Order: sequence, then structure tokens, then C-alpha cells
Amino acid sequence: MATIRVNCVCQANMNRSMAAHNLMKDNPALHILSSGIGSSVKLPGRSAEAPKIYPFSTTYASILEDLLAEDEAHYARIGLIDMLKRNKEIKDTPQRFPDLWRKHSSDLVFTFDERVYDQVLEYLTLDHEYEGENRYQVYVVNVTIKDNAASAKQGAVAFEAFMEKLLQNKNWQAEMHEIVTEFENTSDRKFLWTLLFPPRQNRNAKGAPSTMEGVQY
Repeated sequence: MATIRVNCVCQANMNRSMAAHNLMKDNPALHILSSGIGSSVKLPGRSAEAPKIYPFSTTYASILEDLLAEDEAHYARIGLIDMLKRNKEIKDTPQRFPDLWRKHSSDLVFTFDERVYDQVLEYLTLDHEYEGENRYQVYVVNVTIKDNAASAKQGAVAFEAFMEKLLQNKNWQAEMHEIVTEFENTSDRKFLWTLLFPPRQNRNAKGAPSTMEGVQY
């Protein structure tokens, strides 16, 4: 079975993308990454007027320590403590999609928010104008999931089911329209998808995935 290289993307590589990453990280048929499209990691604070904002280079462990020191009871109550404990077991830091993409391109980018989907499309098209034929195809697929812990788990299950559909079809890249249509007909979720042809700038000479260096909300 061929390996599918997939990047799960949400806003900050904390909740939705990490729930999906966690569920499928041990599947040997997937080379899975996760990332965020935002400019920073923004988390709920103790009030709406005072969100917690961190650079993407901040480790999950450091964010966890900061929240525990500030108000453990509050952040445990809204689910951030458990979320960060999960995340730090998967990889060290949240990662930005553009930075990760430059090192590790994918066959499929899976987003969990239509705004994130639009931003990924913008990055992969407008920010990569170039001349030449050295391109490859990448699908960008979106299913919109609310940004809370319970919905993220449901979104991860939907992602898992969708990826199983792809893994069962060795011609999935040629039959994406049929696969998405069938999946929509058997679920209550609406999918968006686009086929792009960005430059083959992130693959090695043989077209294989690069070695992953470690691995948003």
C-alpha cells in the first residue's frame, strides 16, 4: 500500500489539527503532519479581552507550564490542560503551515475551517508564482469543524473515515470527485476540495518525502 503524505491544518495547530494528527499518527500508510495557518498561537485567556498569545516556536510543554502557573483550575476547566498534555506527546511545538510546507510538501492538505482552507489555497497559489514544468498535484480538502474539544474529536473521526476511503482506493488521486461525493452521501458533512499544482520544491531527488523534523489549534 502506497503511503499518503497528509498535512492537517487548522488555525493554531492546537485543537482540530492535533486531534486528527493524534488519531492517525500510528497508521503506517500515512506520513502525517499537522500545522496552523495563523501568524501566532492564540488561546483563550481568563477573559475575552486577554487571550494568551505565543509564537509558533513555543513548545507545548512551555505553554502548559505557563497556563498551570497562571490559573490551573481555569485552564483545566476549559480543556486546555488536557489538550496541551496530549499535544506535547505528539510533537514538541506547534508549526506554521508555510514554514512546514517549505520543508515537507504533501499529497493532501486537510483543513477544518473554511477560512483556513481559503488561506491555504491563497498561500499555495499566490505565494508560489513561478515559471517551469516541475510541478506535482496536491489536493486541498476541507470539512468545517467547530473549534472546541468535543467537535474536534468528531472532526478527527470524520478525517479518519475519509482517509480510510482514500487508502482503500489506489487510484484516489484520479477519483477524488467520486470519493468525496460518496462520502458526503453517506455522512452529514459537506466537503470542499481543490486540486492544485504547486512547484515540486520540497521533495528530494527521488520524489520521496523528506525525513520529518519533529512534527496548530
